[in-house]
Amino acid sequence: MIAIYLFPLQKFLILQTITHKYLIRVHTRNEGDAAHSLIARHEKKLLKAGPMYTPDALIGAIKMVRKNLEPFHVNEMCTEGFVDWKDAYTQMGVNLTKDEEIHRVHQGDVISPKLFTAALEDIFKTFDWDGKGIYVYGTHLNHLRYADDVLIIAECADHLKGMLEELYHVSLKIGLKMKMEKTKVMATTYPLENPIILGSKPLEQVKKYIYLAQQIQLGRDSLTAEIERRIDLGWAAFGKLRCVFQSKLPQSLKSKVFT
Repeated sequence: MIAIYLFPLQKFLILQTITHKYLIRVHTRNEGDAAHSLIARHEKKLLKAGPMYTPDALIGAIKMVRKNLEPFHVNEMCTEGFVDWKDAYTQMGVNLTKDEEIHRVHQGDVISPKLFTAALEDIFKTFDWDGKGIYVYGTHLNHLRYADDVLIIAECADHLKGMLEELYHVSLKIGLKMKMEKTKVMATTYPLENPIILGSKPLEQVKKYIYLAQQIQLGRDSLTAEIERRIDLGWAAFGKLRCVFQSKLPQSLKSKVFT
């Protein structure tokens, strides 16, 4: 019903006077600000809507229903006998089609990962990859996802190429781009007879790759290579703090620094 008061409000009053009137009536300033905020919020919402109609007999109908305690049903609604408040605003010269500034979500924003995950989920729902991938315990495993790290699994190079091309083109439609410099191909056959090309750029084929902070390597020595890599990382971290460990600080402090 607040739409009824928008015309006289903008025609004869200024919103700031509401707070002043509240103070005269011995209300607190917070109450005045609350009323001001409520009217401004609803005004902004209604101006973005379509035609706003107020029926002439609406109040009388509601009073009659409350008096007789009968259920209120709307069988038919028409615009005859109604006042088009949007048209009235237009005739007054008030612009109701104000463009609002679009606030985009930047990388690092709190909601950014959630939006990305939802968009990626919608992308994969469009794929028909049934029967593709490797067979594991009665089902086909064709991809793994962790945030923006996606692993595509296929039995042959042709299937892998088709799945990657489909992911590449569908992602572009919603504004997502694959990082070609970080996208790698691993296969039991090295090198592949026909390299996989996405967006006119061939994907690099590698024998080992670090996925989710763990090195994946073809062959039976994958676990051994990962252990050696972590030992090297430990020695590298130790070397960066060599000056601390060679100092005369207590052993307890040195342990806290390293851990």
